Amino acid sequence: RLAVAATKLGPWDWDLRTNVAVLSPEWKQQLGYEDHEIANRFEEWESRLHPDDRSRLLEAIQAHLADARRPYSVEFRLRHKDGSYRWIYTQGVALRDENGTPIRMLGCHVDVTERKQNEAALRESEERLRIFVENSPAGVAMLDRDLRYLAYSRRWLSDYGLGKQNLVGRSHYEVFPEISDRWKEIHRRCLTGVSERCEDDRFERADGSVEHLRWEVQPWFDTSGAVGGLVFLTEMITERVRAKQKLRDSEERLLSVIRHAPSVAIQWYDAAGRVVLWNAASETMFGFTAAEAVGKTLDQLIHTPEEFSAFRQALATISQTGQSVGPTEYTFRRRDGSGGVCWSSIFRIPGDADGDWYVCMDVDITERKRAEAERELLELQMRHSQKLESLGVLAGGIAHDFNNLLTTILGYAHLARNALPWDSTPRSYIEEALKGVHSAAELTRQMLAYSGKGRFVVTPVNLSTLVADTGRLLEVSISKKCTLRYDLAPSLPTCDADAGQLRQIIMNLIINASDAIGDRPGVISITTSVRQCDRDELARTYLDDGLPAGRYVSLEISDTGSGMSPETKARIFDPFFSTKFTGRGLGLAAVLGIVRGHRGAIRVDSELDRGAAFEVLLPASDRPEPAEAVGVEVVHDWRGSGTILVVDDDDSLRRLLVRILVDMGFETLFAADGRDGVDVYRAHADSIRLVLLDVTMPRMDGQEAYREMKRIRSDVRVILMSGYDEQTATREFGGAGLAGFLQKPFRPEQIQELLRRSLASSSRTGEISDPSLNDPR
Repeated sequence: RLAVAATKLGPWDWDLRTNVAVLSPEWKQQLGYEDHEIANRFEEWESRLHPDDRSRLLEAIQAHLADARRPYSVEFRLRHKDGSYRWIYTQGVALRDENGTPIRMLGCHVDVTERKQNEAALRESEERLRIFVENSPAGVAMLDRDLRYLAYSRRWLSDYGLGKQNLVGRSHYEVFPEISDRWKEIHRRCLTGVSERCEDDRFERADGSVEHLRWEVQPWFDTSGAVGGLVFLTEMITERVRAKQKLRDSEERLLSVIRHAPSVAIQWYDAAGRVVLWNAASETMFGFTAAEAVGKTLDQLIHTPEEFSAFRQALATISQTGQSVGPTEYTFRRRDGSGGVCWSSIFRIPGDADGDWYVCMDVDITERKRAEAERELLELQMRHSQKLESLGVLAGGIAHDFNNLLTTILGYAHLARNALPWDSTPRSYIEEALKGVHSAAELTRQMLAYSGKGRFVVTPVNLSTLVADTGRLLEVSISKKCTLRYDLAPSLPTCDADAGQLRQIIMNLIINASDAIGDRPGVISITTSVRQCDRDELARTYLDDGLPAGRYVSLEISDTGSGMSPETKARIFDPFFSTKFTGRGLGLAAVLGIVRGHRGAIRVDSELDRGAAFEVLLPASDRPEPAEAVGVEVVHDWRGSGTILVVDDDDSLRRLLVRILVDMGFETLFAADGRDGVDVYRAHADSIRLVLLDVTMPRMDGQEAYREMKRIRSDVRVILMSGYDEQTATREFGGAGLAGFLQKPFRPEQIQELLRRSLASSSRTGEISDPSLNDPR
């Protein structure tokens, strides 16, 4: 008993005849009971059996009792005093009588609960390891020292094309008979206890395809610390390697596009603002090569401090908000010091531990801005030209009709004056009225000048000579506190112009300059020169009606006066616009019209408190200055004969002409427009010596009427009448066959002299014989 107690075994003795089971105290202690707490009966033992183990245990007992050769050795569960079940290993033997009948069973219980728990934990651990190995996303294989497989993952089989083979117990070299000597050497080194790995290894499959492999070989050690075998860890990274290569190729293509983007300057900066990438467009835009720019900051690349500060502020804004900045228009400076304008955008690209990256994209819009400015200037000039054209048409029409009225008034006034004695008081009244008519005629000339149709007598004019001849008149026209300074080119080319109108320009600009200086001392400078002007320069002037590049004569009048604001400068050529207390009529508008009529241009340069400069540009001419004209004696008492046809739509003017012609001895016919005039001429062509024909009429104008009369008689003699100057009025006639030109308003003696000359010319050519032409009266 002492020996049994020392072994912690639980003996039992079961009498099959009485069903008394003697349970040792050790047996009871295994279940947590004291000796007296359990009676020595078989039922006590049986009542504590686990339900799942009961039938199996009783069957084992019956089998042993029936056949002594079948041992009774079973593991089962008995309920502990605390309600838990303990695993018990029992082993017993039946004692038999002389007949072989079992009469008793002797045995013992051993508590194997801890062992069973350890075995379960081991099985669970092994199962987890098996699941882990078999389902590992990498290829895993465990081999012993002889490189025979102990375990492996399904990925190992699939990666190496091994199907569903069972590799356990097979040699690694049997599975891979083509293995290289390099790998065998790796295996030998690792079996000595070292580890080896490779992040990217290439190997060729049997079908010739190439794979990329990341592998690691580790030794494993047994309980004695000796190398028990090797563990292979492999991962097929072919797709990853290819993806990385595709990414590198894509990045290279992107960088190539960025580097060679033709119109977008792209720069990459690191967190410190240093250039990392500088494409070809940036080289063109800023003037630095990529080799010069990379590694430098913007303040080292000739940018202004303001630009660098703006760049730093943009980076701070992006860092704080995460939002991109731009596109924003800003000015920049190139390497050569020249400036430009660009649209710029900056955004962030998440970087690495060293910080984020910043990408700046710039589009150079310098030329676009210049083109926009030129287009705006062109549109302004076009609007100005259209305004001038509209006002010019209006002014020309008014001047034409006004000239008809003035011609009637002037004609009748002259007739009335000539009918009165020299010392008559009414004659003096008429003289004053005639002065008013001449002043009104001057206004019409200004209106015609504004309309661009005011060139009266076009001759080669030397501007230097004209200014010098006008000098005395200029000096008395300005303030006594103003000083005139002349800088006149001595050998100036001529320009084809009307000297009277150019004199009006000079006087107008000089008086304006004097008014701008006011009561203060000042200087007015008059300069003449010859200039070679290109289209860009002419395009920036007023009245750029597509003037051709070439040689121009320049007249510049500048002053040290008060200057003009941009608002005033924009309106100075508007009719009747003035900053003075009292205006002077058309003023600079007339100047503009005169220049326009001469196919010239005006440049104005002025700022407040910095004076003003007006430059008039007129096309240069190769013709020399004309010699002084010889005066022609006017025969005031000349008379004529024959029939003259008067064609004019103004009834008063028509009656005046008839009256003047009758007083000269002519018979007259008249018509109210061109169509009636053609009809009258057709009916009396043989008797009509000359036609006085107005240019502007309803139904049929003078040009068309003249052509119809030429068809009736090719030798028809026509004197044109117009409020416009001769060159403008006769431009469409081509100058062929006209007998003369009479500009409105005119005096009776002008008609007389023109008729005398015209009819004398026809007499000399044998067209018409008129004895009265030789009359000494």
